[in-house]
Formats: sequence, C-alpha cells, structure tokens
Amino acid sequence: MISSLSPDEMTEKTFGLGAADFIRKPFRPRELIARVQAQLRLHRALVNTRVLRKSAEDELREV
Repeated sequence: MISSLSPDEMTEKTFGLGAADFIRKPFRPRELIARVQAQLRLHRALVNTRVLRKSAEDELREV
C-alpha cells in the first residue's frame, strides 16, 4: 500500500485489509524496490513451502 496519509492513520486499517506492506508518499525509489524485492522473496518462499508440503503429503499417502 502506498499512501500520502501518515502511517499512524492508515497502518492498522491497511494491514487489516490484507496489505503486505505500507509505504508513505513521497516514497524513495530505492526503498520501494527493496520492499518489493522482499515481498517477492517471501512469495517465492511460500510457494516453495507449499510445493514441499504437497510432496511430503504425497509421500505419506504412498506409505
């Protein structure tokens, strides 16, 4: 979520609605890139975990 409102006003509402991060305007491009990269890393880790879990579940079914 990117907003010109202060984090004090919006953080709780933003995260309550499902946002993964909050960036206040005006944002710094390098910080924005770093935050997006962090979210992409988290997404990849989540996908990886789901794949591993499915593989483990399949293995257990075979046993």
